[in-house]
Amino acid sequence: MSHRLLLILLLLSAHVISDLFLRPGNGIKGRSLYSYLLLHSLIHFFISMLLTLVIMSYMVFVTIMVVSGSHFLIDLIKTKLLRTVIKSGNVVDVIDQLAHIVAIVAATMIFIN
Repeated sequence: MSHRLLLILLLLSAHVISDLFLRPGNGIKGRSLYSYLLLHSLIHFFISMLLTLVIMSYMVFVTIMVVSGSHFLIDLIKTKLLRTVIKSGNVVDVIDQLAHIVAIVAATMIFIN
């Protein structure tokens, strides 16, 4: 298995774990949207770091930083769209997940040889 493919699979796994199982819940009530998204992105970052420890390098770290930053931005845009423009979340949720996958694949293809 190529290094790129392995990293993509690990980052996709981290994404699923972070988005489906470790999304901040009740403890974040009353905090700002930015605090919530920052916490969620940090969880994503740490799970990505944990899953990629066996193949960690400087460029893997850079890739994880870029993916985590894009995760914050994608979720921010999604939340703003749901609050202001689009009231139906199903289409936005699909686009959100596709954007995360594209960000993971693109960052890996750019930063990993």
